Amino acid sequence: NKITILMATHNGAKYLIDQLDSIRLQDFSAWRLIISDDNSTDGTRALIRSYINDHPNLDIKFIEGADKGFCYNFLSMLGEVSTEYFCFCDQDDIWLPNKLTHSIEMLEQYDGGALYCSPTIIVDSLGNRIGISPIFSRKTSFKNALVQSIAGGNTMVFNSKALEILKLAYDPSHIPISHDWWCYQVISGTGGTVHYDIMPLVKYRQHGGNLIGSNMSFYHRLKRLMLLLKGRYRDWTDVNLEALKTSALLLDANNQKILNKFIELRQEKLLTRIRTFNELGLYRQTSFGNAVLFAACILKRI
Repeated sequence: NKITILMATHNGAKYLIDQLDSIRLQDFSAWRLIISDDNSTDGTRALIRSYINDHPNLDIKFIEGADKGFCYNFLSMLGEVSTEYFCFCDQDDIWLPNKLTHSIEMLEQYDGGALYCSPTIIVDSLGNRIGISPIFSRKTSFKNALVQSIAGGNTMVFNSKALEILKLAYDPSHIPISHDWWCYQVISGTGGTVHYDIMPLVKYRQHGGNLIGSNMSFYHRLKRLMLLLKGRYRDWTDVNLEALKTSALLLDANNQKILNKFIELRQEKLLTRIRTFNELGLYRQTSFGNAVLFAACILKRI
């Protein structure tokens, strides 16, 4: 197998077959699928076992998760990977047939640790297209990763050197807010490449059961940014920094300094906080996002 697909499930029976079929119908066949289920009660486990039995030619492994949430479930599977590439997979999406082929072709141009990611096609519960998630144009970097997650884990594909970095950085006693944001922080922070592609290869199903919804519309983006100003974003940062600090020595020298300065900034008085913020050059991908980020800095909500 050339790539391992890591799927975390929890009560996903309603849409799971569509996702499994889209993996089965990929134009790249050298894959292995590992499914870790977090104590589903809706028949998900029976459905998975039935699918495995119905497709004995497919390399699918089923394991029982630790029932500690989606982020822990995804990251706990890193130890199962020994292939040249790996990727994350949500339970309710639909992959375009060339998802794996295109992602791997993009990663083959890099020698060091590399992460591929992209926007998604937003569809409704029936699979009808609604639109495309925000497409970002500013470069990827640790300065961006500290304050923003730019792509969903359902779009992310990694090479083996990135896997080695993530395995070293992962500490099950300090779980970040989300696996995708943490991966962006770790790979960019250690000097790896984060290849953000504007071509969407995943149909992201927007429905009431999503753990993390789309921020496609202005309303949803405004709602998320209001959470930032109310302090929820600061709480997220607290959790992410605890996870990052356990692997800080893996970061390159410059990014270690940025991390330390960012930690100090959050406790400083107003004028010093603003000065340090400007010196660090932290940024989000949009002008509106940067305006709110600066306001959060002033209000000590960063």
